[in-house]
Amino acid sequence: IGSPKAWSTSLDELIAGAKKEGKVSWVSSFPLPQTQKLSADFEKKYGIKVEYQRKGGVGTAVAFENDQKMKIYKFDLYHAGPTEHYPQMYNAGYLIRIDDLPEWKSIIPEFKDPRGYYAPLRVVTLGILYNTSLVKPEEVPKTLKELAEDPKWKGRLCTSDPAVAGGALTFYRWAVSHPKLGIEWVRDLKRKQNMTIFGQHGPSYSAISSGRNHLAVEQQDYRHARKPKNPCGWVYPEEGFPVQPVHMAI
Repeated sequence: IGSPKAWSTSLDELIAGAKKEGKVSWVSSFPLPQTQKLSADFEKKYGIKVEYQRKGGVGTAVAFENDQKMKIYKFDLYHAGPTEHYPQMYNAGYLIRIDDLPEWKSIIPEFKDPRGYYAPLRVVTLGILYNTSLVKPEEVPKTLKELAEDPKWKGRLCTSDPAVAGGALTFYRWAVSHPKLGIEWVRDLKRKQNMTIFGQHGPSYSAISSGRNHLAVEQQDYRHARKPKNPCGWVYPEEGFPVQPVHMAI
């Protein structure tokens, strides 16, 4: 990890330096199957071993910040939410510029750092996930207000913990600031519906797929939507939904 002024290395020099070190260390909230595929492709192309550690988005940010304060440098690559952590890392001098990497120009300008220090590896949206075997499309709540108030869904809802998962933090922070929702909507969702809260996104999808829960407030996850015979449907509520770019930085 270098300071913002330290970046003057070409891509070829960066690759040569990584080969000399023998490995690249990566901490991320990215799902394990996708990480394994990316790591294998990277190792095949560059001959550099990839070490990976997965943490929830919020947990990744906390662990990284604590390591930096103690001058413990475990990771070369950082990828996780919450999004606002990246400007903080830039201001603290933890990041190096990446705007001369080949993919930089192809990234949507609104999503990447205008100074050139971080950009999204993926972009996720959040809304209502449901089990298509247990809930008919016309039964799915069209609004988040309905989701929190309809007694039909009591004990049948689940979500990820915003204290752990970056996507959940993004969603509930958006809901609290929404003029038609607010903090009372969040409280109603938990109090009236007795909603199950999981630490990460994966268990929510498993709970919906298995029928343990009928509906979830979750981020859209193509891993599960693309599985054959997977009974998962998706609805965007009428109040709108947040879009979260999940950045990566060096």
